[in-house]
Amino acid sequence: MNSAKFCFLEKNFRKPLIGNLSECRRCYCYTFPTSEVKIIRKKKADIVDNLKNEEVYKSKSETTSTEFRVNEVNIQMISRNIYEQLFKNCSPVIDPKIIKSCQENLLKHGINYKEQDYLPDVKLKLPKLEGKDVVEHFYNIGEKQSSPYRSLLKNLATSTLPPLPKIWSKRSGWCKYNGNTAVPVPCPPDDAMVFDVEVLMSSGNRPTLACAVSCDSWYSWVSEPVANGEPHQQYENVNYEDLIPLETDGMQPCGDLNRPRIIVGHNVSFDRAKIKEQYWLNKTGLRFMDTMSMHTCVSGVTSYQRTVLKAKNKEPHPSDDDWKEISSLNNLSEVHQLYCGTLVDKQSRDVFTEGNMQDVHDNFQELMLYCARDVIATHDVLRELLPLFLERFPHPVTLAGMLELGSAYLPVNSNWLQYIDSAETVFEDLKLESRQLLSRKADEACQLMKNEAYKKDLWMWDQDWSTQTLKLKKSTTKKTNITTNSSEIELASKTEKLKNKEFEMLNDEYIDSVDEIAEPETKDLVNLSKKFEYLYELESLLPVKRPYLAGYPAWYRKLCSKPGSPGWSPGAHNITTSMQITPKLLRLSWEGYPLHYIKSEGWGFLVPFSRTHGEIEDEETPLPLEELLAACPMVFCKESDVGTDVYLLPKTVEEDFGRRAYYARKKADEQAAANQYHGLGLWCGIQLQGCCHFLRLPHKDGPKYKVGNPLARDFLEMFSQNVLTAQGNEAEKVLTFGRMMSYWRNNRERIMGQQVVWLPRELRPQSAADHRYGAILPQVVVAGTLTRR
Repeated sequence: MNSAKFCFLEKNFRKPLIGNLSECRRCYCYTFPTSEVKIIRKKKADIVDNLKNEEVYKSKSETTSTEFRVNEVNIQMISRNIYEQLFKNCSPVIDPKIIKSCQENLLKHGINYKEQDYLPDVKLKLPKLEGKDVVEHFYNIGEKQSSPYRSLLKNLATSTLPPLPKIWSKRSGWCKYNGNTAVPVPCPPDDAMVFDVEVLMSSGNRPTLACAVSCDSWYSWVSEPVANGEPHQQYENVNYEDLIPLETDGMQPCGDLNRPRIIVGHNVSFDRAKIKEQYWLNKTGLRFMDTMSMHTCVSGVTSYQRTVLKAKNKEPHPSDDDWKEISSLNNLSEVHQLYCGTLVDKQSRDVFTEGNMQDVHDNFQELMLYCARDVIATHDVLRELLPLFLERFPHPVTLAGMLELGSAYLPVNSNWLQYIDSAETVFEDLKLESRQLLSRKADEACQLMKNEAYKKDLWMWDQDWSTQTLKLKKSTTKKTNITTNSSEIELASKTEKLKNKEFEMLNDEYIDSVDEIAEPETKDLVNLSKKFEYLYELESLLPVKRPYLAGYPAWYRKLCSKPGSPGWSPGAHNITTSMQITPKLLRLSWEGYPLHYIKSEGWGFLVPFSRTHGEIEDEETPLPLEELLAACPMVFCKESDVGTDVYLLPKTVEEDFGRRAYYARKKADEQAAANQYHGLGLWCGIQLQGCCHFLRLPHKDGPKYKVGNPLARDFLEMFSQNVLTAQGNEAEKVLTFGRMMSYWRNNRERIMGQQVVWLPRELRPQSAADHRYGAILPQVVVAGTLTRR
């Protein structure tokens, strides 16, 4: 049963007012957790402009409560009972000179701090703090969470790594190295390690090799395809069985899962996504520390500095060169050079990015050594960087926050696949509908070729209407009087061969038999077939190399793909809202003036100021001035109307030259536009053919920017305000479709590229063992552009 809804008067709460809820001016909805009933109370009629209670604001005469507190500039502070719980009566002493300066500045800016409205005091019992005040509370919480991991990091950073093995085992799974002896183990048992994973990109996202080192031992991990010598194969999905175990032998735990453990890596979120236990629904004690994020916190670069560092051949100004000595890009080789003084050899990485499985088999020992050297380089960076990081960020909450951000987890079920399928289906449907709508508009515009009507069209007059002609070969039979006029072919007389020819498709016997039983529509088709049957004979006259879409204008041919192209279909289907022809096909106008495009100025519109053309170049198409004047008001020059001109005068010009000298120097076209046009268009001083001003469309980022697409979503509001209009509702439909598709178009590749790992049945909750459960580990950069804010 649906939840019952009642409307109650506030003064008579128990008396129901049965009726339409829209009759209530404003209602508040109260939902009771133990009931399905929703009680909706009507707001008082005398309170319309705000939602606060009528007793929210109190006068100063009502501020004698012991809970009431204000600061030195009369701003209300938290109630005294809450303040004493958080700060334990800590009252810092402030210099009276600073207080007086603040008060004077407020009064200087028209803020009367002496007269304020106040909120009612609040009495609230807070949970017991983990310390004497809120500062100590957060410090203790951060210390409790991060202290075990900080100790592990310090111990790992100051330790000396064991020597590298000379020979790496190709056995699948984990191997521990005691000197040069490889011993198979289910997983490394150490609490602190430096870890690195390598993935053969041409084979998919499954891990290929991995290497780890602790204070005592080296470890290597080899995937099944590498260990078994399997040929190259591409895998679309990543299964749970293909991942690397770090805390179990696959299913059974190896030790206490809740004990603090730390894994260090450079861009460690990539390595974390290849670990089995990180996809479990239950969190373990394993955490990850990213040396790349630590470097960003200590010696990161700005966007400008990153651009300079990437431009090897562009040196900055000598006075701006000092920062290069204390910073670098984020890749491991550059970071290692900054802190340790040497670059890391990354040449073998090309095998993983460009090679195949056979290359891995052939270069196994070299690739394992490359992976191990990356681990050593990461440990070197950790040794130098950790003290700097802890000195720069001594508060334990910083480290605790970075460890927590490094454990991002997104659980998914079968709805994830349904979401992707649904979004992709809707996206394709909207894209197809938008293209079909634009294709129809292009077909309609082609009709302007008849009698050269395009020359009088306010939008299509400046397009390329040139066509290609179809030249027929000479006939080898008896002469026929065939004349061609553009794409129309007239046949004056047929050859004797055509007179006596019986066509296989439509012979007389077939036509006679059809006439007796055919419906009217079929008879019409037959008559049309008989009328144009002679065209079959012209096939032999067609040239071997024929022009594509002969007779169609050049702008239309650009929108069509040739037969044989992938996804070919007849018509103008290669058209999108970002193309320059689209606003013209939709016949867009700004404030009633037709849109026009100039390459150097972007999109704008035409404002007429004369009834005759000026000078027109020989190859230039004259714009349809008569039609423009009929559709748009002409700008007249009014010498006596000077009010707007004075308003638009720069102050310095008005003072230096005076009004009379200024008007003597002002051009007629500028004066006319200033006198008559008062819209949102931007004056740029461009005239077309001596009869029209070109005004640029306003850009959201300011007048120095040019509009590249008037169908962008930034102009959606202009459609709703009828500033930007179109003939018909096609433009608004296209814009709506584009806005609906923009999110999926921008994020489709990233969303569909997420690595989803589905949990096996034994790791799912017992209550949902028959359902699909999995997870995505977002590869978050802990100190990235967004997260570090």
